Amino acid sequence: MSKAERIIQIILDCVKADQFFSLLNEGKLPNIEKYFCNGLKGNLTGIFPAITIPARLTLLTGTYPDHYDVPGMHFYERKKNKIHDCASLHQFDVPNILGGDAKTIYEQIDGNTADIFSVLFRGADYYYPTKWDVIKMYLWHFYIKKSNIMLANKFTVKKLLKLFNKPRKFFSNNDAPRFVSVWFFSTDSIFHKLGNKSKEYIDNLIDIDKNLGDLIDGTNKFKGLKELGYFDDTVFIIGSDHGNYKAKKHIYLEPYFENNGLIPIKLKKREGNFDGAIDSLGQFYFLGEDDQRPTINQLKNYGPSKINIFEVLMNIEGMKLIYHRDDENTRDKGTIYIQYKDDENIHGGIIDYNRDKTRLSFTDIDFFGYSNDPKASKMLDGKYHTINEWLEHTHHLNFPMVADQVVRLFKNENSCDILCSTIEETIFHWEHGKTTKESLYGHDVATHDGVTTPLLISGGNISKHTIPYSKSSDLVPTIVKILDGNLASSVVGKSLI
Repeated sequence: MSKAERIIQIILDCVKADQFFSLLNEGKLPNIEKYFCNGLKGNLTGIFPAITIPARLTLLTGTYPDHYDVPGMHFYERKKNKIHDCASLHQFDVPNILGGDAKTIYEQIDGNTADIFSVLFRGADYYYPTKWDVIKMYLWHFYIKKSNIMLANKFTVKKLLKLFNKPRKFFSNNDAPRFVSVWFFSTDSIFHKLGNKSKEYIDNLIDIDKNLGDLIDGTNKFKGLKELGYFDDTVFIIGSDHGNYKAKKHIYLEPYFENNGLIPIKLKKREGNFDGAIDSLGQFYFLGEDDQRPTINQLKNYGPSKINIFEVLMNIEGMKLIYHRDDENTRDKGTIYIQYKDDENIHGGIIDYNRDKTRLSFTDIDFFGYSNDPKASKMLDGKYHTINEWLEHTHHLNFPMVADQVVRLFKNENSCDILCSTIEETIFHWEHGKTTKESLYGHDVATHDGVTTPLLISGGNISKHTIPYSKSSDLVPTIVKILDGNLASSVVGKSLI
């Protein structure tokens, strides 16, 4: 095989590793099997919280929330007294508020680059869509013409083929792009309505496979990568941002919060005392003095009624886990406290961190289940461990790398005061004071299915082999190494090649 001259990264939104590889083994994804299975194959452990943003940010920067300013899809920026909702059209604001010392993949490699539906387009020579493009697309195709969401798959590949057939139309020269990140969002859209076991979800993955075949072989209007002469020297990366789950019960939270004296912040009306969002995983913000975070003692005696916020959140139906930071934490050193509720009692745990290493301990029972596993139990030795050590020893279990990931989230100055989880027991779809939908389907928690996604890297001179584990921050250094770019100092991952 020839040396790689370019990379196409294909991200299938909201796809679990086990389901993807099952469909592949059953022969339902023939084009992926034919064209993209001749190299590296394995599982990839995604970010926790397993939410589209920041999952996209990690895949496209090689860093985690401790290196950028966007901790989640929904967050409260305390210093500016601003509520951010990065869902829908607001996601186009993300490149401008990324912050931190993170650099996008487009800022780490030379040559023509393009971003299709990935949204974190900062540094890309060409990106699609703009905010106005999305409005036009949804109005025309999905409201006026009532098109099936699967049309988006064909539309996405058509955009990709145009880049290679007519590069001068999109770039300042006639060179084909060296790197393109392309995002198939249809899988996530269908999942949230019908679930990953629905015929529509599986048919959509099959349709994506069909369109990826067109990328290689061409269509009536466009030459494929083979005919253009690009196939043999192109590396293809196929992966996903997060997995998914089906909760047992949906609940409306509005009455519960109101009965406990918690009023969602409404900035224009200058009212309210808390903000946040929760599916099965919740990220909550509470007002402190001036623009400071409330202390633990203030959270235990919150508001005029002196309610205990920890008790209020733990008494939400189905709630199992609560994480919160110590008052004296710094960026380099600190403690995260954990509470876990079983059928009878509340148990405690502690995550200590020293720079980029973390240590996990429990006050009585091991509610993560590490001690029952011969590999994971080695991490409960009272020592501090790196992210790669956590990955190696816990990737195959529920709560993989959770000690590392929780600390990185809480190091972000815009992160929540309290992180809590029902671990798929109940789900709420509650955002900034209101329930957005009634659905049992979600993605955010730290279960194995929630964060474990498929990974294929093929083409160029990559040999056929299987790896037991990898992490989402590894993709950027892999891409930079293949394309001989300049790796940013903020990158946490390591090259898989």
